[in-house]
Amino acid sequence: APPKSALDLREVVHMSCDLVRPDCDFLGVRLQVHLPQQALVCHGDSILLSQLLVNLLRNAMQAVQHCENKAIFVRAFHAPEGNVVIVQDLGQGIPETVLIRWAEPFASDRKDGLGLGLAISEAIAHQHSGQLNLENLPSGARATLILPEPPKVGP
Repeated sequence: APPKSALDLREVVHMSCDLVRPDCDFLGVRLQVHLPQQALVCHGDSILLSQLLVNLLRNAMQAVQHCENKAIFVRAFHAPEGNVVIVQDLGQGIPETVLIRWAEPFASDRKDGLGLGLAISEAIAHQHSGQLNLENLPSGARATLILPEPPKVGP
């Protein structure tokens, strides 16, 4: 299990977006990030969670790189089930052959992809007692990461 400490998920989102922003700029991809003003506290390893988010962002960049509307939307918020981060793109969506087995290693439809990124991301989410979901939308795809809040301490 990764070493876990209390962290603000907003900082992990910022760090991840900062890592991919040069590639977005180079490809002409618009990256829009919406974060709440209040902290999104969870227990985790910020490096591993950043790796998970960078992978989702890179997948989204690849999905929109040949589209007319090259946009990725990142949103984080608190929900009853925990802290949520959504990465959504306006690409062609995830092929059904990949969507049904995306968490399996080597599930890829790209000739230059190993098909390990999403499997690793799923493992990281699981290590953090969270869940990662992928779905197609009428326009694009959405990845949703849900991480539990730390238990409340005190009376």
